[in-house]
Amino acid sequence: MIFKQTASLLLLSFFFSTSVICQKKIETKQFKSDYTKKENRISFKEDLLNRIHSTLSKNLNSVDEYSFRKVIEDAGMYLIKNTTVENAVSFALENFEKYSDKFNISLLETVYTLYPHKYGKVMKKILHKTHNDQIFIICSLYLLNNTLIDRQELVDLLGFHFRNKDFSPRLKYFNDVLRRNPELPSLADLLKHDFQTNKTIVYSFHRKDRTYPGVTIIKGPDGKFSREDDGSIFHIPHLSRSVSNLPGFLKNGNTPQGIFTIVGYYVTPTESIGPTPILLTRSPFEKPTRIFYHGKQKSNKWNIKEYKSLLPESWQHYYPITEAYYAGAAGRRLIIAHGTADDISFYEKESYYPFTPTKGCLSTKEIWDDNGRLIESDQVKLMNAFFSTNQLKGFLVVVEIDSQKKPVTIDELLPAIFEAEK
Repeated sequence: MIFKQTASLLLLSFFFSTSVICQKKIETKQFKSDYTKKENRISFKEDLLNRIHSTLSKNLNSVDEYSFRKVIEDAGMYLIKNTTVENAVSFALENFEKYSDKFNISLLETVYTLYPHKYGKVMKKILHKTHNDQIFIICSLYLLNNTLIDRQELVDLLGFHFRNKDFSPRLKYFNDVLRRNPELPSLADLLKHDFQTNKTIVYSFHRKDRTYPGVTIIKGPDGKFSREDDGSIFHIPHLSRSVSNLPGFLKNGNTPQGIFTIVGYYVTPTESIGPTPILLTRSPFEKPTRIFYHGKQKSNKWNIKEYKSLLPESWQHYYPITEAYYAGAAGRRLIIAHGTADDISFYEKESYYPFTPTKGCLSTKEIWDDNGRLIESDQVKLMNAFFSTNQLKGFLVVVEIDSQKKPVTIDELLPAIFEAEK
């Protein structure tokens, strides 16, 4: 589901008080959404295509930057590839020096999404000219993906381009990505670890290639993993892929690896997410440390040492688990775990279908009928398992486990879960 940012997020009590909802299951059939009705989906798609065509078919020198940027972003978000979009992208790339960094970041995200192999030459040109850290990183990744540059050359270029200033949080983390490839620590150590007493821990395990869905499990405040009625480990498939598939330390990239705080749940008025309750998480730096650490902070100022101290010792020197920290330091916000009310037909040719990608959130599969009724929902399953722990505060831990080209399965995780339960 697509997380369109609103000026403010409306926090609602979901039919019940917090104390009651922990004891009450929500039902898939109780949810309805006009946004998902067939006639409204058709209208949305027609309007989207008309806006893209009417803006991008003009003389682009006469189109204001904001309007140009918004339709380029929409084309990327909904995977709209046609001659009009391609001509506009080509024009903007050749004239990138005329535009603001904000515009060019949106443009490059769309290029990375829609045309991953077409624009290597101009990407290299932009790489050597830019002094914007995010533009530099997107161009670098594009060239790496197409084997048009090697890691050492990028390390050298990074040092040269940004030698007169401190590395931004994004550059600091990217520098580690280019230089290091550490071994994954013990999953059992992570699963048995007591992050804080009396807190619910949600673990979400994924591949390095986020095109493949991961698996999410829950550990209650008693240290026991949530189970189904038959005694098996509760789990749901989860997509952590942004539509661009850019890494998580970049704005609008995939869900970053690392620790997020859980502060409860809410129901959002954002139509494209839908009415199903959402796991409300906050990134590092998004809120004060007293909120992130649930009042058990050692300092009122953010520091990486305290963040790492949440982890078991075997994980504290594993730099990929700090991606969420550096993403937060760079300004990433509003990363949550939600369902979807968006039209999955935009993504029916993608390998992750019927999941829908986001701009950085964890998204579950939800299926709606033509009359706007929810008929299938992993989000409902997730939230019921979360509510059953009777503790609405805790932590979400997102981890990439390996580079296999297939969805994560619960069977892969069971040995570590059983070892953690000993």
